[in-house]
Amino acid sequence: MEIVNRITPREWRRRLAIYLRVAQTLGNRLSVVAPDCVGDQDETLKRLALYRPELQQIAELGAQVLIPLQVGARIHEEFYAEATAVAGVPLVPAFTMKKAATSEEDAARFLRRVKPARIHLLGMGRENFRAPRIVAMIHACSPLTEISMDSNRLRAVTGKKRPMTDLERDLRSRVPENLYSEVDSPVLSSAQVRLDYTDSIYSPGDWATRDMLREIAISSGFSLSEMHAFFADPNSFIARTMPNSDVCYWEHPLVDFALDRAWRKYVGQVIDANVRTAAIQQTFQQTTA
Repeated sequence: MEIVNRITPREWRRRLAIYLRVAQTLGNRLSVVAPDCVGDQDETLKRLALYRPELQQIAELGAQVLIPLQVGARIHEEFYAEATAVAGVPLVPAFTMKKAATSEEDAARFLRRVKPARIHLLGMGRENFRAPRIVAMIHACSPLTEISMDSNRLRAVTGKKRPMTDLERDLRSRVPENLYSEVDSPVLSSAQVRLDYTDSIYSPGDWATRDMLREIAISSGFSLSEMHAFFADPNSFIARTMPNSDVCYWEHPLVDFALDRAWRKYVGQVIDANVRTAAIQQTFQQTTA
Protein backbone atom coordinates (compact mmCIF):
# COMPACT_ATOMS: atom_id res chain seq x y z
CA MET A 1 0.00 0.00 0.00
CA GLU A 2 1.33 3.45 -0.94
CA ILE A 3 0.98 5.98 1.88
CA VAL A 4 0.40 9.55 0.76
CA ASN A 5 1.08 12.48 3.12
CA ARG A 6 2.63 10.55 6.00
CA ILE A 7 2.19 12.20 9.39
CA THR A 8 5.44 13.93 10.32
CA PRO A 9 7.18 13.58 13.70
CA ARG A 10 6.34 17.22 14.41
CA GLU A 11 2.64 16.57 13.78
CA TRP A 12 2.67 13.45 15.95
CA ARG A 13 4.22 15.39 18.83
CA ARG A 14 1.57 18.08 18.41
CA ARG A 15 -1.18 15.44 18.59
CA LEU A 16 0.41 13.71 21.56
CA ALA A 17 0.60 17.04 23.40
CA ILE A 18 -3.15 17.45 22.82
CA TYR A 19 -3.75 13.89 24.06
CA LEU A 20 -1.82 14.71 27.22
CA ARG A 21 -3.78 17.91 27.92
CA VAL A 22 -7.12 16.18 27.40
CA ALA A 23 -6.04 13.17 29.50
CA GLN A 24 -5.30 15.50 32.41
CA THR A 25 -9.00 16.40 32.41
CA LEU A 26 -10.76 13.22 31.27
CA GLY A 27 -8.48 10.52 32.64
CA ASN A 28 -9.94 7.06 32.02
CA ARG A 29 -12.82 8.50 30.01
CA LEU A 30 -10.41 9.19 27.16
CA SER A 31 -9.28 6.80 24.42
CA VAL A 32 -6.51 7.86 22.05
CA VAL A 33 -4.97 6.21 18.99
CA ALA A 34 -1.27 5.44 19.28
CA PRO A 35 1.10 6.72 16.57
CA ASP A 36 0.89 4.21 13.72
CA CYS A 37 1.24 3.85 9.98
CA VAL A 38 -1.58 2.37 7.91
CA GLY A 39 -0.67 -1.05 6.55
CA ASP A 40 2.92 -0.90 7.85
CA GLN A 41 3.71 -2.94 10.94
CA ASP A 42 7.41 -2.11 11.07
CA GLU A 43 6.88 1.63 10.81
CA THR A 44 4.15 1.45 13.47
CA LEU A 45 6.55 -0.33 15.84
CA LYS A 46 9.21 2.30 15.17
CA ARG A 47 6.75 5.06 16.04
CA LEU A 48 5.66 3.32 19.23
CA ALA A 49 9.31 3.12 20.30
CA LEU A 50 9.96 6.75 19.36
CA TYR A 51 6.96 8.12 21.27
CA ARG A 52 7.09 5.66 24.17
CA PRO A 53 7.74 8.39 26.81
CA GLU A 54 4.70 10.41 25.68
CA LEU A 55 2.49 7.30 25.60
CA GLN A 56 3.56 6.40 29.12
CA GLN A 57 2.65 9.89 30.38
CA ILE A 58 -0.77 9.64 28.75
CA ALA A 59 -1.41 6.13 30.10
CA GLU A 60 -0.37 7.15 33.61
CA LEU A 61 -3.24 9.66 33.59
CA GLY A 62 -5.67 6.79 32.98
CA ALA A 63 -6.31 7.26 29.26
CA GLN A 64 -6.68 4.11 27.18
CA VAL A 65 -4.31 3.82 24.22
CA LEU A 66 -5.68 2.14 21.09
CA ILE A 67 -3.32 0.30 18.77
CA PRO A 68 -4.63 -0.36 15.26
CA LEU A 69 -3.78 -3.95 14.37
CA GLN A 70 -2.00 -3.28 11.11
CA VAL A 71 -1.80 -6.00 8.48
CA GLY A 72 1.58 -7.34 7.44
CA ALA A 73 4.02 -10.22 7.83
CA ARG A 74 3.07 -10.78 11.47
CA ILE A 75 -0.32 -12.19 12.41
CA HIS A 76 -2.38 -9.90 14.63
CA GLU A 77 -1.53 -11.78 17.83
CA GLU A 78 2.21 -11.43 17.20
CA PHE A 79 1.95 -7.78 16.21
CA TYR A 80 -0.17 -6.94 19.26
CA ALA A 81 2.26 -8.63 21.65
CA GLU A 82 5.25 -6.89 20.08
CA ALA A 83 3.50 -3.52 19.99
CA THR A 84 2.58 -3.77 23.68
CA ALA A 85 6.15 -4.62 24.60
CA VAL A 86 7.58 -1.76 22.53
CA ALA A 87 5.09 0.83 23.80
CA GLY A 88 5.61 -0.16 27.42
CA VAL A 89 1.95 0.51 28.30
CA PRO A 90 -1.27 -1.54 28.10
CA LEU A 91 -2.77 -1.22 24.62
CA VAL A 92 -6.38 -1.69 23.55
CA PRO A 93 -6.40 -3.60 20.24
CA ALA A 94 -8.34 -1.98 17.41
CA PHE A 95 -9.47 -3.72 14.25
CA THR A 96 -9.00 -1.47 11.21
CA MET A 97 -12.30 -1.50 9.35
CA LYS A 98 -11.48 0.78 6.38
CA LYS A 99 -7.96 1.21 5.02
CA ALA A 100 -5.85 -1.98 5.15
CA ALA A 101 -8.84 -3.58 6.85
CA THR A 102 -8.70 -6.55 9.21
CA SER A 103 -10.29 -9.65 7.67
CA GLU A 104 -13.04 -11.35 9.64
CA GLU A 105 -10.97 -14.55 9.68
CA ASP A 106 -7.98 -12.77 11.24
CA ALA A 107 -10.25 -10.98 13.69
CA ALA A 108 -11.90 -14.20 14.84
CA ARG A 109 -8.55 -15.95 15.35
CA PHE A 110 -7.18 -12.99 17.33
CA LEU A 111 -10.24 -12.88 19.58
CA ARG A 112 -10.18 -16.61 20.31
CA ARG A 113 -6.48 -16.61 21.16
CA VAL A 114 -6.08 -13.27 22.97
CA LYS A 115 -9.59 -12.70 24.43
CA PRO A 116 -8.92 -8.98 25.03
CA ALA A 117 -10.88 -7.10 27.68
CA ARG A 118 -11.89 -4.59 25.01
CA ILE A 119 -11.77 -4.32 21.24
CA HIS A 120 -12.31 -1.16 19.22
CA LEU A 121 -13.68 -1.10 15.68
CA LEU A 122 -11.69 1.68 14.08
CA GLY A 123 -13.54 3.41 11.28
CA MET A 124 -16.89 1.67 11.89
CA GLY A 125 -19.97 3.09 13.59
CA ARG A 126 -23.12 1.35 14.74
CA GLU A 127 -25.04 2.33 11.60
CA ASN A 128 -22.58 0.58 9.29
CA PHE A 129 -24.34 -2.29 7.52
CA ARG A 130 -21.53 -4.69 8.54
CA ALA A 131 -21.69 -3.78 12.23
CA PRO A 132 -24.29 -6.36 13.40
CA ARG A 133 -22.34 -9.21 11.79
CA ILE A 134 -19.01 -8.06 13.22
CA VAL A 135 -20.46 -7.56 16.70
CA ALA A 136 -22.07 -11.02 16.63
CA MET A 137 -18.74 -12.55 15.57
CA ILE A 138 -16.92 -10.83 18.45
CA HIS A 139 -19.48 -12.07 20.98
CA ALA A 140 -19.22 -15.61 19.62
CA CYS A 141 -15.41 -15.68 19.78
CA SER A 142 -14.87 -13.82 23.06
CA PRO A 143 -18.04 -13.17 25.11
CA LEU A 144 -16.25 -11.16 27.83
CA THR A 145 -14.75 -8.67 25.39
CA GLU A 146 -16.26 -5.19 25.48
CA ILE A 147 -16.80 -3.49 22.12
CA SER A 148 -16.37 0.16 21.24
CA MET A 149 -16.86 1.84 17.88
CA ASP A 150 -16.30 5.16 16.17
CA SER A 151 -19.50 7.10 16.87
CA ASN A 152 -20.62 10.38 18.46
CA ARG A 153 -24.33 9.53 18.71
CA LEU A 154 -23.74 8.09 22.17
CA ARG A 155 -23.08 11.54 23.61
CA ALA A 156 -26.71 12.53 23.11
CA VAL A 157 -28.07 9.62 25.16
CA THR A 158 -25.48 9.21 27.92
CA GLY A 159 -25.09 11.19 31.12
CA LYS A 160 -27.19 12.09 34.14
CA LYS A 161 -30.92 11.46 33.58
CA ARG A 162 -30.34 10.48 29.95
CA PRO A 163 -32.01 7.39 28.49
CA MET A 164 -29.09 5.09 27.82
CA THR A 165 -27.43 5.76 31.17
CA ASP A 166 -30.74 5.05 32.95
CA LEU A 167 -31.17 1.87 30.90
CA GLU A 168 -27.65 0.67 31.73
CA ARG A 169 -28.35 1.18 35.43
CA ASP A 170 -31.58 -0.81 35.12
CA LEU A 171 -29.91 -3.64 33.20
CA ARG A 172 -27.12 -3.96 35.78
CA SER A 173 -29.67 -4.25 38.58
CA ARG A 174 -31.54 -7.18 37.04
CA VAL A 175 -30.77 -10.67 38.34
CA PRO A 176 -30.36 -13.28 35.57
CA GLU A 177 -32.71 -16.25 35.67
CA ASN A 178 -32.16 -19.95 34.97
CA LEU A 179 -28.50 -19.88 35.96
CA TYR A 180 -28.40 -23.67 35.89
CA SER A 181 -29.87 -24.15 32.43
CA GLU A 182 -29.86 -21.67 29.53
CA VAL A 183 -29.28 -18.33 31.24
CA ASP A 184 -32.13 -15.87 30.78
CA SER A 185 -31.01 -12.24 30.84
CA PRO A 186 -32.20 -9.18 28.89
CA VAL A 187 -28.56 -8.18 28.49
CA LEU A 188 -27.55 -11.50 26.94
CA SER A 189 -30.63 -11.51 24.71
CA SER A 190 -29.93 -8.01 23.38
CA ALA A 191 -26.23 -8.76 22.90
CA GLN A 192 -27.06 -12.10 21.25
CA VAL A 193 -24.89 -14.05 23.69
CA ARG A 194 -25.97 -17.56 24.69
CA LEU A 195 -24.77 -19.14 27.93
CA ASP A 196 -25.90 -22.65 28.80
CA TYR A 197 -24.95 -24.25 32.11
CA THR A 198 -25.51 -27.81 30.95
CA ASP A 199 -23.32 -27.37 27.88
CA SER A 200 -20.54 -25.58 29.74
CA ILE A 201 -20.20 -26.46 33.40
CA TYR A 202 -17.95 -29.51 32.99
CA SER A 203 -15.70 -27.74 30.48
CA PRO A 204 -14.27 -24.96 32.67
CA GLY A 205 -11.23 -24.71 30.43
CA ASP A 206 -13.50 -23.22 27.78
CA TRP A 207 -14.90 -20.39 29.91
CA ALA A 208 -13.19 -19.92 33.28
CA THR A 209 -10.45 -17.32 33.62
CA ARG A 210 -7.11 -18.25 35.17
CA ASP A 211 -8.20 -16.71 38.47
CA MET A 212 -11.45 -18.69 38.40
CA LEU A 213 -9.55 -21.93 37.76
CA ARG A 214 -7.30 -21.14 40.70
CA GLU A 215 -10.33 -20.57 42.95
CA ILE A 216 -11.89 -23.85 41.77
CA ALA A 217 -8.70 -25.75 42.56
CA ILE A 218 -8.30 -24.22 46.02
CA SER A 219 -11.99 -24.59 46.96
CA SER A 220 -11.93 -28.21 45.79
CA GLY A 221 -8.97 -29.00 48.04
CA PHE A 222 -6.74 -30.23 45.21
CA SER A 223 -3.21 -31.31 46.11
CA LEU A 224 -0.29 -29.54 44.44
CA SER A 225 0.06 -32.30 41.83
CA GLU A 226 -3.69 -32.23 41.18
CA MET A 227 -3.56 -28.45 40.71
CA HIS A 228 -0.79 -28.77 38.12
CA ALA A 229 -2.79 -31.38 36.22
CA PHE A 230 -5.98 -29.33 36.50
CA PHE A 231 -4.35 -26.14 35.20
CA ALA A 232 -2.74 -28.06 32.33
CA ASP A 233 -6.06 -29.45 31.07
CA PRO A 234 -9.08 -28.54 33.24
CA ASN A 235 -11.67 -30.36 31.13
CA SER A 236 -9.83 -33.67 31.00
CA PHE A 237 -8.80 -33.52 34.64
CA ILE A 238 -12.27 -33.19 36.14
CA ALA A 239 -13.45 -36.10 33.97
CA ARG A 240 -10.83 -38.38 35.56
CA THR A 241 -11.70 -40.93 38.21
CA MET A 242 -10.51 -39.80 41.64
CA PRO A 243 -7.76 -41.84 43.37
CA ASN A 244 -9.09 -44.75 45.40
CA SER A 245 -12.61 -44.02 44.20
CA ASP A 246 -15.06 -44.93 41.49
CA VAL A 247 -16.37 -41.38 40.94
CA CYS A 248 -15.03 -38.62 38.71
CA TYR A 249 -13.68 -35.36 40.11
CA TRP A 250 -16.67 -33.39 38.83
CA GLU A 251 -18.99 -35.65 40.85
CA HIS A 252 -17.32 -34.73 44.14
CA PRO A 253 -19.51 -32.25 46.11
CA LEU A 254 -16.64 -29.81 46.72
CA VAL A 255 -15.68 -29.72 43.04
CA ASP A 256 -19.32 -29.42 42.00
CA PHE A 257 -19.83 -26.52 44.42
CA ALA A 258 -16.65 -24.77 43.24
CA LEU A 259 -17.65 -25.11 39.59
CA ASP A 260 -21.10 -23.66 40.30
CA ARG A 261 -19.62 -20.71 42.15
CA ALA A 262 -17.20 -20.01 39.32
CA TRP A 263 -20.04 -20.30 36.80
CA ARG A 264 -22.11 -17.69 38.66
CA LYS A 265 -19.12 -15.36 38.67
CA TYR A 266 -18.50 -15.95 34.96
CA VAL A 267 -22.14 -15.26 34.05
CA GLY A 268 -21.97 -12.00 36.03
CA GLN A 269 -18.81 -10.94 34.21
CA VAL A 270 -20.26 -11.73 30.78
CA ILE A 271 -23.38 -9.72 31.60
CA ASP A 272 -21.32 -6.78 32.91
CA ALA A 273 -19.17 -6.84 29.78
CA ASN A 274 -22.24 -6.68 27.55
CA VAL A 275 -24.42 -4.16 29.39
CA ARG A 276 -23.20 -1.26 27.26
CA THR A 277 -23.78 -3.19 24.03
CA ALA A 278 -27.29 -4.18 25.13
CA ALA A 279 -28.10 -0.62 26.22
CA ILE A 280 -26.91 0.78 22.89
CA GLN A 281 -28.98 -1.69 20.91
CA GLN A 282 -32.14 -1.15 22.95
CA THR A 283 -31.75 2.64 23.03
CA PHE A 284 -31.32 3.04 19.30
CA GLN A 285 -34.02 0.50 18.49
CA GLN A 286 -36.38 2.68 20.49
CA THR A 287 -35.28 5.89 18.83
CA THR A 288 -35.67 4.46 15.34
CA ALA A 289 -38.92 2.56 15.96
